[in-house]
Order: sequence, then structure tokens, then C-alpha cells
Amino acid sequence: MYTKNTAREERASVVFLLFTLRAFFGVFQKIFPQNSGGMDEPIVKDIMTSEVLSVTPDTPLQEVARILTENRIHGVPVVSEGVLAGVIAETDFFTKDSSKIYLPSYIQFLKKTGISKGIRGTNRKAVDRLLEARARDIMSAPCKTVRESLSVRALIRLFKESELTFFPITNDSGSLSGVVTVVDVFRSFDV
Repeated sequence: MYTKNTAREERASVVFLLFTLRAFFGVFQKIFPQNSGGMDEPIVKDIMTSEVLSVTPDTPLQEVARILTENRIHGVPVVSEGVLAGVIAETDFFTKDSSKIYLPSYIQFLKKTGISKGIRGTNRKAVDRLLEARARDIMSAPCKTVRESLSVRALIRLFKESELTFFPITNDSGSLSGVVTVVDVFRSFDV
């Protein structure tokens, strides 16, 4: 089960990766001092993951959480009819007014205990909406994407500036062609 402590550890790992990425950016600038975009500079296509797990806007939140947890990933693209509709990062599962409530655990608690059956009135409607929540309800849309031809140097800058841990990659028609993560950047160098 994905607990609050696990979520806290995952967030600490992401923060550590971002700080490390900032330090790595300085090393990268020394390795590739010119911003030529030429043959010597790697591009996103060289390091991206092409086989991507994705969900649809109608995927239940419990299923999205299971995919993230079982595959040990921090986010997943939301695809509708072959076109990128948005993204869900693990941080999207925490209620916006409190980082202490992890929605999939809360939903599971409501379902297993049957507490939700005793709720009446407007609170009942809110609980029903929560129990029926889908990917579309928490996804970020529109989302920031990158192209396969983007230089890794520019990608690192985007990671550094946005504090995101992954970007979907789209082709010219807007279809999802892959994802690239902070980890992909690290794996691309034999450091």
C-alpha cells in the first residue's frame, strides 16, 4: 500500500534528483560548452523512452495510482483517441489544500469501510464524486511537452526551471511518441 511515509520519501527523492540535476547541469556545460545543436550534442530522441504507459481520461484514479506504484514511475500521460490530453504526476494525487491526504488511499478507505453509505445530503454528492473520480478530474491539461529534436542541454534547462520530473514527447501531429525523465538524462551519461 502506498502510505504517507512512502509519498514523503518519494518527494524527498524527487527533490534530491532536482538538486543533483542542477549540479549536473554545470558539468554538462563543461562537457558541451557550445550550444550548437550539432552532431556532438545529444537530443531528446537519443535518451527518451518510446514504450510508454498511459491512461485515458476515463481511467479510475485507483487504477492510475496502481500503475504508478507498480511500475515505480512518477507520472503518466493521459491519452484520448491517440492524442495527448494531459498528464498526471504523483503529486496530483494529494489534495490541493493538504499534502497529508493521498486520494487513492482515502478512496480505498471509504470503499472498504462503507462509511460513505451513511453520508447524506450535499456531503453524499461530494463523496460520490470522489469515489467516481477519473484521470480527467486531476490531470494537468494542457501540459508542457517537448519535441524529440530538443537538445538534452535545453531539456536540462527545462527540468531545472520547471521542477518537473518528466515531460511527454509529442510528434508534429500532437500524438504521444514517448516520455523523458530526469532519470533518463542521468542514464545517458557514463558519470
